Amino acid sequence: MEKLLAITKALSDANRLRVLMALTERPHLCACHLTEMLGVTGATVSRHMGLLRQAGLVESRKCGKWTHYTLCTGNLKTDTILSWMQLHMPENEVIRADREFIRSCVLEKMECEEGCCL
Repeated sequence: MEKLLAITKALSDANRLRVLMALTERPHLCACHLTEMLGVTGATVSRHMGLLRQAGLVESRKCGKWTHYTLCTGNLKTDTILSWMQLHMPENEVIRADREFIRSCVLEKMECEEGCCL
């Protein structure tokens, strides 16, 4: 039951849903990109990502002082949740703006300090 509670808690915030949707657009994102996309502090992003990690929905890796996040794909739980979200999440201005932001990161090859972002 604890795992189910962790997952439902992770999915109960609009910014965390935005992050998951963004990670379906780009396989990995740096915390600095998430901070900019969400318009929140680095500490807030860290707290959100901690809950998503605890739920087993994302993984993180350190690259110098930067943290990169990826979806935990390849397991039935995460894949089912992401499929459900993509099917039922309303397409609204916020999600469209996030998608455009993520695409601009790819097109402009936005990089963190010291070229850490891939």
